[in-house]
Amino acid sequence: MNDVKEIRYNLINEIMHIEDIDMLHSIFRIIAKRRKQPVSGKLEEVVVEVKKGWTLDEIVAKKNIVPITYPEIVKIVDEIEWDVPLTDLLSSTD
Repeated sequence: MNDVKEIRYNLINEIMHIEDIDMLHSIFRIIAKRRKQPVSGKLEEVVVEVKKGWTLDEIVAKKNIVPITYPEIVKIVDEIEWDVPLTDLLSSTD
């Protein structure tokens, strides 16, 4: 499955069978975000020097990471309509 047309066809076919709107939104956001990012084919441009002893603050600054707070996570999770109650999910892990 190396041909671009074949991959595109298979991807579209898989997406056409998805009924979960949240999953479709998620896939859309991933694709939209990736299409906006320039993709470099030059190895020199994507390889970075390995540095030991990084602090969390250095990593966050270097990667331009925007942390999410616990209340923000709770708000997002509360908006999700779960098919199964959390207690049932937890009991299934036993």
